[in-house]
Amino acid sequence: MKNTTSGFTLIEVLLVTIMLAFLALSTFSAVHATLQAKEDIDNKTEMLQGSRSVFSIMERDFRLAFYVKDEDLGYKPRQASGATPLDPPARPAKLPVTLFKGESAYVFFSSASHQRLSADSPENEQNFVTYQLSSGELVRAESPHLVSFKDREDPNNYHSFKLLTQVKSLKFEFYDPRSEKWSDGWDTEKADYKDRLPAAVRINVEYMPEVEEGSRRKVEAQKIVTSFAITQNDFKPGLAPAVVVPKQ
Repeated sequence: MKNTTSGFTLIEVLLVTIMLAFLALSTFSAVHATLQAKEDIDNKTEMLQGSRSVFSIMERDFRLAFYVKDEDLGYKPRQASGATPLDPPARPAKLPVTLFKGESAYVFFSSASHQRLSADSPENEQNFVTYQLSSGELVRAESPHLVSFKDREDPNNYHSFKLLTQVKSLKFEFYDPRSEKWSDGWDTEKADYKDRLPAAVRINVEYMPEVEEGSRRKVEAQKIVTSFAITQNDFKPGLAPAVVVPKQ
């Protein structure tokens, strides 16, 4: 009997090898693209979460901004010498201690957003809060105690921390419900806006997100425009936060 053997030719082996190589390359490319897309999504999610955390802090501060006039506390203009004991108390000097002063890159206002870390600490929710652009950083600071003249006049002792770094631009705007327009500034002690708060604050900020040192992540400048309503805009006695009246 004649024995015969069969097998692959060299050309067939080369064709199969090439096909397997293409298949492996296609699989690697698909897996790499999937992993790259996942990394991009994770990076964007991380940046978005960071931005949300920053703006949630700002929203709480502005939403709980408050302003109290001396009339709201039951005081009236200084009495004549013939006032009776039944008359309402005279207006103490330098009231109120609350305020709201805003510029394009700086805001200083009274807020009820302070959070107590200890139940036994002699604190309440009232404080002064500032936001400002300093050396390319958005810095938040708050007074260490409840609202007082001492805290108002000495903001250098506030507790501060950086919210955003590498800030390229920052602009605050303030909505005036009377004129129905946005303003570049606001001051509760000036005639145009005396004794009243803006209805909302708008912030326009552009910054570069932080990345870990040595990271190969590519980041782009983030441009965010958002606004925060001030819910305590209309003060009604008994509904606003209590204000400590300084001793004379």
